[in-house]
Amino acid sequence: MAAGKLSFTQIEYRLRENGQYETTKVSVERTEGTTGIVSVKVTNSSASSLGRATRKLDFLAENPTTSTGSAQLLTWADGEGGIKTLDFTIIMENLVEGDEFVPLSLGSFKGGAVAGDIPKCNLIIVDDDSAIGIQGIQGEKGDKGDKGDTGLGLEGINYKGIWNQNTPYSKNDAVFAMGDTYLCLQDVTAGNDPLMNPSSWVLIAYGPQYFTLAGNHGTLRHYLYTCSLAPTPNMTRTFVHGLNTNILKGFFGILKSPTPLGTFGSNVNILPGGFPVPGFDYYLAVNSSEIVLSTTDNSSSVLSRQVFVTLIL
Repeated sequence: MAAGKLSFTQIEYRLRENGQYETTKVSVERTEGTTGIVSVKVTNSSASSLGRATRKLDFLAENPTTSTGSAQLLTWADGEGGIKTLDFTIIMENLVEGDEFVPLSLGSFKGGAVAGDIPKCNLIIVDDDSAIGIQGIQGEKGDKGDKGDTGLGLEGINYKGIWNQNTPYSKNDAVFAMGDTYLCLQDVTAGNDPLMNPSSWVLIAYGPQYFTLAGNHGTLRHYLYTCSLAPTPNMTRTFVHGLNTNILKGFFGILKSPTPLGTFGSNVNILPGGFPVPGFDYYLAVNSSEIVLSTTDNSSSVLSRQVFVTLIL
């Protein structure tokens, strides 16, 4: 054991989207020996599944040893012990995703070193509410000067994957049901179907959930935004989405209302220009950097004056 053991210093590290750590940086420590030059490869795992961060979309490992950015190398000199740290760059997003995690593991030990007590850990990317591009809207003053309803926002959503009839859900849980995304408005018991109980669930994203590629079944990744409609006709508002449109598969919009007034979607191309939505004429388009929302009607007649926009990878 003269070469020592190499181990993460804790099982979880927390890094905010704004680049600030809530814990120490990801750290690996050499203990129980310092003889010889030793090294270890730290591998990060990337996935597009719910709750998992995606390499080059959500994070980048600094000074990687592979072209994909999947590994970093730490080396200790002969006689050197102690802690070495790893750096990661978080890609800022105007998205509502919740916290995501990156599994990290130690491997390819060199120089006689062996794994210590914590060979695996998670880097948690903490969703930063201050960075989320949610555009709230203040209600108009009533007859006595009261503020109107600010409407439902998307802060604090807990994504629970596909709706399961055997699972109870809590307020602010979001599930996929029949290809759409629903938000739970109150605590519900198992079997409370989002499609059949509008008093308990609200539709927040409209569009397909699955795709098939070369025989493989996978889950499309949904990025949700809340965009405020312009208050008067013939006005346009833009909202930065922060995504690479080259990898987007489609986008959808739904006007927020107790009874949906209309939906729109494109599941093939990201197109310039706009498309009308039945029931209330607004136009939704996505360009290389922004969501563009235009109104042709007076949106003050609409209950919330908000559109849930979903970009899909």
